[in-house]
Amino acid sequence: MRYCLCYLLSISFICAGELSSPTVSKQETCANCTIDSISSLTATPWILKENRNQIFDPSTYLEDQDGIKFPAKEFLNTPVLVTFIYTRCENINKCPAVAKQIGKLAELLKECGLGEKTKILVVTYDPDYDIPDVMKRYAVNHGIICGPNVRMIRTDGKQKEAMFKNMKVAVNYDGGRVNIHGIQLLLLDKSGCLSKSYHSMLWDNAKVLEDVKVVYLPE
Repeated sequence: MRYCLCYLLSISFICAGELSSPTVSKQETCANCTIDSISSLTATPWILKENRNQIFDPSTYLEDQDGIKFPAKEFLNTPVLVTFIYTRCENINKCPAVAKQIGKLAELLKECGLGEKTKILVVTYDPDYDIPDVMKRYAVNHGIICGPNVRMIRTDGKQKEAMFKNMKVAVNYDGGRVNIHGIQLLLLDKSGCLSKSYHSMLWDNAKVLEDVKVVYLPE
């Protein structure tokens, strides 16, 4: 598992726009490395219900790609998937890939009858630059079909700082601009609490779909 660990750690926090995720050769892949073992390193186990924390402060206001402002409490009583991008990211293996993957996930949820029941939020790291029109163009160009259940999101100031801290967002800034960030997808339960997260590598949409179905199971 040593080589798998080294590979995952090397891509978990890469300088945005400067480095691309490396390719693993056959020589770098250990004999014991399986899909399940990689998944265990790129997704957290399910968080016990008694240990879950609410991610959004219900009083926080967010703004979407249409310039509509709304309170975060709208996301209570429904599962929510949250991921992060910024439109100035130049690394094709980071934000552009995340945007395309989340667009495909939205379509998969729709095909399985969960599109109207599950919210998807694509939150920008860079709200000062990513104003609604910029977010809307980015969504169109990267295959994200926005609507009531799929939204590009921005917030700023103290609300952004508090929200990012609460979500443990993997991002760093230099001179006010993003210079390092990871890949993350958060799965919130119907109470708005973090139940599971995916990180380091682009997530498997089929696996996320199965996990979303688990959230819908009776408690």
